Amino acid sequence: MGKSGKEMSELNPRQVRALILLLIVAPLIPACIMLQLMMQTVRAEHEAAEDRAGALYEANLRTAAASVVAQLKAEQDPPAKLAARADRYFNQCFARDVKVRLLPPSAAGNDAAIASPLAEVALDTPLRGWKVELFQNGFDPLDDAFRYEITFFALVAGAAILLNIGIAGVAGFALSRQMRVHELKSTSLEIVSHELRTPLASTRVLLDTLLAKPQSLPEPAGEYVRLISDENLRLIHLAESFLTLARLERGNCRLERHPIAPAELFRDAVRTARARLNLTAPELQVDVPGNLPDVLVDREAMTVALANLIDNAVKYSSGRKEITLRAMLDADAVEFQVIDHGIGIARAEQKRIFDRFYQVNQTLARAHQGCGLGLSIVKSIVQAHGGKIRITSAEGLGTTVGLLLPAA
Repeated sequence: MGKSGKEMSELNPRQVRALILLLIVAPLIPACIMLQLMMQTVRAEHEAAEDRAGALYEANLRTAAASVVAQLKAEQDPPAKLAARADRYFNQCFARDVKVRLLPPSAAGNDAAIASPLAEVALDTPLRGWKVELFQNGFDPLDDAFRYEITFFALVAGAAILLNIGIAGVAGFALSRQMRVHELKSTSLEIVSHELRTPLASTRVLLDTLLAKPQSLPEPAGEYVRLISDENLRLIHLAESFLTLARLERGNCRLERHPIAPAELFRDAVRTARARLNLTAPELQVDVPGNLPDVLVDREAMTVALANLIDNAVKYSSGRKEITLRAMLDADAVEFQVIDHGIGIARAEQKRIFDRFYQVNQTLARAHQGCGLGLSIVKSIVQAHGGKIRITSAEGLGTTVGLLLPAA
């Protein structure tokens, strides 16, 4: 199977918690950027408006200054009286929102205690050397409009932030609740499976004792005991599967990773699968190059995963039960492939085969007494090792499942 095969992945609880945090924090970023852009736009408009207003005030002040100087030229009063009359004329020319100040030549440039004027003009004869300045008188409509726009945009941005946080909070709450339900289900499954192990093990001991002396069992009691023994083994395997899956999903299954050669891993998996299915040698073909690097895995867990794949491949190979086990190097990983020539899997169902309790062919599943947990366990084990799963299948042509594990 090439790289075009399908890769299976799922979010673990830690990734889900990170996603919830991202859902809450992410809306703040565009909202803050939007508010900053709005503020910059309003400030630029305010500065442009101030520049236009300053130019207008200066033009009006020059016109008023020319008019006042023209009126005072014919008078012969001292400069102090002319200045007082000029100040009265200037204040009559402008509205109450601005005030005018006349500065004599000796006071020119000595205005540090007063804010910068909106406009200033030097006067001509008979008040040559004098300067008239125009100031804002308290209320500034531009500043008030600026504050109004800033307040409006801040409220809009705040409402957007609250709305986004609210939506993200609802989504995060739903995800958190779903994770809690999933955790409770896994916990319940683990508890029930653990409690089933003791009575099943006790029953196994009694059955093994009876089967050790088959001649002491009259017929049909002997046949019944053998049937009960088979069912007991199936229940033990089912309980172990439930327990393994629950522990893997909750992160309670400790993996003891050690370097192991791919050939040894396949050998253990074949031994386990043959013990389950009573396979003969020709049904399994192992193709492992001798130059492959070791993989760092939990030997027991990965043996279970590969044995489950072999078990599944045999069950769904109707006529030609030839299973090929192949290992190959893929970049910095080793890919373990289990290849069958069975019934295959439809493309629409390939996304779901690793879901718990999902079975592609219900008839075959009932015939082989499957419960749909084998591939779920494979998926959980591979993800716990930081690996990936690839699947390639065609109906009637068979299926190839590949496990990619990091090389040691």
